Amino acid sequence: MCLPAIGSTASFDALRESLLARPDIVVRKQAPHITLIHPRNGTCSDSAFVTIAREHVPFTVTFRRATLIAQVDGGPWRNLNV
Repeated sequence: MCLPAIGSTASFDALRESLLARPDIVVRKQAPHITLIHPRNGTCSDSAFVTIAREHVPFTVTFRRATLIAQVDGGPWRNLNV
């Protein structure tokens, strides 16, 4: 289950494009979001998520570190050293 970004994504789009600007990469448009529970390995039920969302959303979070990751054609996720 994901929380989508709200507002303009122009800065996010520009950042992705600049970070992924390589001849061997096709930069596809992505919707910025925060994944709270990943559908492939999450253990939270829909009813539990509704309870969490009701009690904790909206919220503010400060990221002190971020890692750019990529997955190609369903393969493993890789950290990108950019």
